[in-house]
Amino acid sequence: MTKYYLIIPASLLIVVGVFVVLSANKPKTELISPTLPAQTQTSKAAPEQSLLYYINTSQEFLNKAQVLSTNTNQTPAEKQEILDTARLALESIAKGIAIYPQDDRGFAQRATIYEAVMPVNVDFRKMAIADLEQAVVINRQNPLYLARLANLYLQIPDFNNAARVWYKAYLINPVDVQTLYNLADALEKSGQGVQSFHYFEKLISLLPANDTNLATIKNRQQGLAELIQNSRLEYLSEPELFVQAAPTGQQTEPLGIEDLPLQQAAAANQVIIAAPNDSDPPAGEAGPGSVSSNSKGGEAILPANEKEVTIKTPLVKDNTFIYVKAISTTQNKVIYVSSKNPEEGYFKVAIDTPINSEIKFNWWIIK
Repeated sequence: MTKYYLIIPASLLIVVGVFVVLSANKPKTELISPTLPAQTQTSKAAPEQSLLYYINTSQEFLNKAQVLSTNTNQTPAEKQEILDTARLALESIAKGIAIYPQDDRGFAQRATIYEAVMPVNVDFRKMAIADLEQAVVINRQNPLYLARLANLYLQIPDFNNAARVWYKAYLINPVDVQTLYNLADALEKSGQGVQSFHYFEKLISLLPANDTNLATIKNRQQGLAELIQNSRLEYLSEPELFVQAAPTGQQTEPLGIEDLPLQQAAAANQVIIAAPNDSDPPAGEAGPGSVSSNSKGGEAILPANEKEVTIKTPLVKDNTFIYVKAISTTQNKVIYVSSKNPEEGYFKVAIDTPINSEIKFNWWIIK
């Protein structure tokens, strides 16, 4: 008989191993809903514990699950105990949220637990996003919440919402170079070229001359300048973003930005330009020779020795202007939009003579 073991690494994502191993042989277990109506979860009568009690208790359950998982010879009863412990972490913080629904820290702690089990089911990402959105409604001045939320949107990928969240972070600290880069990057990928150019320009003005990423950032801004010139768009002196309506719930004054009792990431000394792992496909990739996206812009790859790639998007119309710009070598060849099909929702980017290396390029839908 094959033996299965539960091993949880020593990190915030300690619950992932629990669900990955058990999901194959155990019926699906319902988790706490992110809405958590107080009347169905717990009583509000005379609360005796502070929210920190529930935060710390949920964290202790996670720590206990970590200790239990170090045993590589687990019996069925021990596996069930690990699963029950993980559930207790969720139930504990759910009680705290029901009693203290106006404290952002409870929602942020539960989002952390949902992030831990996110690889098992994408619905957990939705729950984590919902909780972090609520935490931001309550406490609009915590940049950590905004960074976590934006990164969750990028994982979908949803560049429009990522840009919306990074813009909120920018308003908190307009001179933070990492936030400026993240905002400009998300704006470019969402097809908002003018706004992206503006924030890249601000970023360049703040970076030291010896920053290792300065040349790359200037090159991207130059590409946007060409896009703006070719499409005859107007520059804006201070572009603003449309901020979507906040999730349901009344906004209140921030309750403070105390860190949760969790390990925090160290701040970077210079701008970090994130690159995907070699094994990861481009965001939204639908398969070889095809890319799918709902955004107004993005990055795609023309594979080596191929003449064209198809970009699938419902935003292609009869009067659509599509701009493409190579961001890797083309060996002096030219890539171009060879055709578009509004009825089936796609356009094709081609090269007359294939080359022996892949070509990375950015694309934007202007109209």
